[in-house]
Amino acid sequence: MSQPSPSAHSASTGAAPMQSGQSFENDEIDLFELWNGLVQEKWTIVLSFVAAVILAGLYAFTATPVYKSTAYFLPPTVEDVQEMNALNLLTDKSFYQPPEVYENFIEHLKSRDVSQAIFNRFNLVELYVQELEQVDESQKVAVLNRAFDQFSKSIGVNLPKKNASGNQVSVDLSLERSPQETADILNALIALAQEKTAHQFFKDIQSEMSIRQQRLHDQVASLRKIEKERRLDRVVQLQEAANIARSLDLKEPMMSAPQVNIVNMEGGKSQGMPLYYLGYQLLEAELSALKSRENDDPFIGELRGLQQKLSELQELKLDIKKFGVVTVDQFALPAAKPIKPKKALILAVGGVLGLMLGVFVALIRRAVKNRKMEQKALPTV
Repeated sequence: MSQPSPSAHSASTGAAPMQSGQSFENDEIDLFELWNGLVQEKWTIVLSFVAAVILAGLYAFTATPVYKSTAYFLPPTVEDVQEMNALNLLTDKSFYQPPEVYENFIEHLKSRDVSQAIFNRFNLVELYVQELEQVDESQKVAVLNRAFDQFSKSIGVNLPKKNASGNQVSVDLSLERSPQETADILNALIALAQEKTAHQFFKDIQSEMSIRQQRLHDQVASLRKIEKERRLDRVVQLQEAANIARSLDLKEPMMSAPQVNIVNMEGGKSQGMPLYYLGYQLLEAELSALKSRENDDPFIGELRGLQQKLSELQELKLDIKKFGVVTVDQFALPAAKPIKPKKALILAVGGVLGLMLGVFVALIRRAVKNRKMEQKALPTV
């Protein structure tokens, strides 16, 4: 068997380094070639850019605009809450202060109860659910709840920062409605929050008035009952004394009588001169007057004061329309332009994405073409 020649051996050993070098060169990226490839595919990039911009423009100019309206508030003044303190002027209860009333208004402004009422009043479910009547009854409650949650997120109550010097609060509403409709809905929400807050204070005050009136009624009834019992006790005492005086034939009061101290064995207290020393004529006269008395009120010392307080409470009339729970610094006004869609931003993003997509497609096309050219250059076996 013949051995391979040295030249053939060296040729074979030299072939391997050449293939390795070629593979290394093929793995390098030639930027100039890449740029030339992109230039050759420029129409692909341009078409991709134009198509993306057109699609972005179609969305930007056909999407339903979203308008945002904002209102601003300040705490009520002392004069605003004066009507609420009408009851407190008659009692020793502490007055309602503007910060307390203002905080209560803000809580109502943020409440789901107020938002739900506005959501139902303006039928805003149609913004979030299409053809609600076609929704299955078993799913309708869940669908409505989801729609209301979306509406709730469109309401923003902005409180002052913790260390801020001012106490201005703002509320904004963003909806796919006209600017005027959005402002009207927000103003309706504010009015409802004011109404709810005023009614809560009115209800609390009315409840306090009712409790105080009932307490005074009970005190008056108690005084009358005690005075009646005292009168009946006096009648018994006078009747007994009159009987004793008659048995002793003491008609007139005794001008001078021996000092007799009758001691109550139970209480150990001296009762002083016995009543029968007054004579039965005087005793029977007082007894007759007590029995014929129809009204004990003139003889109750504390009664008139309680009746005066009761009368003042009964005559107190509160005007809920004068309950100032907030100072509206600025009501909601129609927005001049929508906050969504942001047309310039959408077009810019669309253009960038179109360029990126075009470059990517161009690179793919160049890679495919190069692959085909390399396959055609290979010798056929």
